[in-house]
Amino acid sequence: MAWQTYYTADNTFATPEFPLRLWHEAPHQGDIPMHQHEYSELNIVLGGSALHVTERDQYRLQAGDVYVVHQDMQHGVRAPQEFDFFVIAFDPARVLLGQERLREISGYHALFVLEPHYRQRHQHRRHLRLSAAQLRHTAALCASLEREYRRTSNGRELLVTLLFSQLVAYLCLCHGETVPRSQPTMLRLAPVISYIEQQLGAPLSTRQLARMAHQSVNQFIRVFHDATGYTPMKYVARQRVLRAAELLEHSVLSCKEIAARCGFDSTNYFSRTFVQLMGQRPTVYRARRLARQ
Repeated sequence: MAWQTYYTADNTFATPEFPLRLWHEAPHQGDIPMHQHEYSELNIVLGGSALHVTERDQYRLQAGDVYVVHQDMQHGVRAPQEFDFFVIAFDPARVLLGQERLREISGYHALFVLEPHYRQRHQHRRHLRLSAAQLRHTAALCASLEREYRRTSNGRELLVTLLFSQLVAYLCLCHGETVPRSQPTMLRLAPVISYIEQQLGAPLSTRQLARMAHQSVNQFIRVFHDATGYTPMKYVARQRVLRAAELLEHSVLSCKEIAARCGFDSTNYFSRTFVQLMGQRPTVYRARRLARQ
């Protein structure tokens, strides 16, 4: 099924300064046609059922199911039955607080990195399914978030951001508690990716990471690429550049200090790698970002 609609951030968020929007219709009426968007979506099924349709597959959703859809991933919903669907559209770089701490939780990488990208590349129906107790607590968090989102008082955006980050943190912790022993090999990479995030400033090697995953080097490279679309070392380089970009925008550290903190041996190597991924030198990136503020 071909996608029919592309939703842009400009047409979705009320203001570029607060890129978060919430939809909640209970029960949801009618199908949601195949579409794409240039932001991320956190989808939580609070009740009922429906078919989730992707480019490669379709499968039934039911109460307690949680999944993330990132930019340019095609998906839709069909045949809803008493479908209580809570959807949050957001820019993860702008409205998700405490990302460095979240990245230390393996459930974060399973929910936000591995499952969405693997689902896009393969027929993969694995997603977080909350227990009854977890679903009750999640529903209460969603209700608090929705209540504050509907307000118009001063400080609304700050409080919504805090509540959204609390919800995400709770779901990430739930993922670590509910993943079964029979989980796909792909999801066993979550602790490895969490380790990478914590050790970006330290030397990292494919052999070292393969030992953590209890796999041979060749198997680890294959599984890692299959799950993320990158070789292990290309993924490490990408995460180092993204972390450096955050520091360039939000800190006063020099480029030399940022390069060292993010695991680059020299500022020249840092600059070359940054240009390859971001299309501009670190100093230019910082200047342009600061000019927007």
